[in-house]
Amino acid sequence: MAKCNYCEKNMEDNATISCDYNQAKIDGKIYERNYWHHDIGNRCHDCNIVNGNYHHFGCDMEECPKCKMQFAFCGCIKKNLINKK
Repeated sequence: MAKCNYCEKNMEDNATISCDYNQAKIDGKIYERNYWHHDIGNRCHDCNIVNGNYHHFGCDMEECPKCKMQFAFCGCIKKNLINKK
């Protein structure tokens, strides 16, 4: 079972629609996390969220709100997701 390290939701469960964390603190500045906009009407192939919701942290489809690279691998964040919805 794949589980989000932040919201602890099961990413394999089709009832999961979004990660609970909507912001990230990067270099002391608060950024709104990006919504998923690929394949409208479908779920994310990596973290299984419904389109228009927040990816689970570590998903390879989320864009970094600061540098616009893959958020899970860009190096901008070191476990600083904040503001649980």
